Parts: sequence; C-alpha cells; structure tokens
Amino acid sequence: MPALETGVLETIGERVRRCRIAAGMSQRALADAAGTSQQVIQHLETKGGKGSTHLVAIAQALGVSAEYLWSGENISSPQHLRESGGRLIGLSGTAPVIGTVGAGLWRETQVNAAASFGIEIPYLPTKSNNGIPQYGLRVEGNSMDKVVQPGEFVSICLIEDGARFYTGDIVVVEKSKNGLYETTLKRLTKMTEDTLVLEPESSDPAFTPLIMNKGGDAEVRIVAVAIGKYAPF
Repeated sequence: MPALETGVLETIGERVRRCRIAAGMSQRALADAAGTSQQVIQHLETKGGKGSTHLVAIAQALGVSAEYLWSGENISSPQHLRESGGRLIGLSGTAPVIGTVGAGLWRETQVNAAASFGIEIPYLPTKSNNGIPQYGLRVEGNSMDKVVQPGEFVSICLIEDGARFYTGDIVVVEKSKNGLYETTLKRLTKMTEDTLVLEPESSDPAFTPLIMNKGGDAEVRIVAVAIGKYAPF
C-alpha cells in the first residue's frame, strides 16, 4: 500500500476515500471487507465528517489505525502503548471496555483497568489528556441521557494515569465504604477542598444534583474523566 500523506484539513470521510483508493478498493469491496453496506461507505466519504460506528472495522479493512482515520494522526507506535496485565492497551487505535458505570443511581462496581469485557471502542483524539491511555465504560441509567444514552459507551482517561479534569467536565465518581465500591457518571459543576457538586443532564426531572462531602462515612473521589462517547447501532 502506498505511503499516505496526512491532510491536516481533511475530514474523516476524505481520509477513508484516500486510503480506499490507495488500497485499490472499490466502495463495494471496502464495505464487504468491513461487514457493512456500500451506502454506509458512500455516505461516510461524502458527508462523514463526524465518523461512523463502523470506523474500527473500516480501518482494519484498509490496513490503517482507527485513530488515523479519526484524526489524521498515527499514534499507535509502541512508545505510546503501555503494558498492563500482560497486554498492550490504551493508545493502539481502540480502547478496551473495562466495565459499566451508573448514570442514575450509584452502581455497585469499581473502575478496574485490568478488567476486560472483550469489547473495544475507537480511540478518540483529545487535547487535554493527549498521551493518556483510554478505556471504555458502558453506561447504564438515564441521568445523563442528554449527553449519553443508556447502552452507549463513554471513553475515559483514568486519574491514576495522570488524566486531568476541570469544573465542567463529565467525570466518573467513586465512593467506597467497608470494601464496597460504587460509581456514577455526572457533570462536575463545583469543586472545593471539601465538596463536589455533581449535576445530572437528564430529560427526567426526578434526577437532582448530588452534593458529595469529603470526610463523611464514605470515601469519595474522582477516578476518571470522560472525553467522549461511542454509540454503536
């Protein structure tokens, strides 16, 4: 396959088209190789500035990384990978799904980078946490349904990996007590030395802000920042 030149102003669809032509593939051939339809490829190439849920499969069929199609950057070299539990993860074009997170009531779970659901989602480009490994969490609940629907996935960067977060970010908050861990996904709207204010973004008015005070009977901490979402068909 010929060497590819990065076009800074290219859209995702334009990169797909250029890679397809360089690979000597028709739209039909690419669709068959990616397990989708020619209409999907045609739409992506002409109007697909925001990408496609088939992007990982399309990238594999073209022999390039998903992050290259997404951003035009190839950051899948070994120095951008980290080893955890005997496997390379984080920045290789896809992010492993490591669990679920409650977007509603607190969910009894713990964010564990060593876990695996055997599912991967596309790696997303991000400026504030560039170079930090990414993971996926499946959303359960509708307290954030104006942003992410139940059954969709959020891409996260872990605080323990050096990820930074700010007021206004969507974060994964963990509280633990007597060995029991619970997590939830909310918008961080206020943060002081002693208090976190977490806002829902829901079509259901029953969901109200959470005010978490540090130093109570449960330990409360932000464990991850959400940088995007993935919504498969």
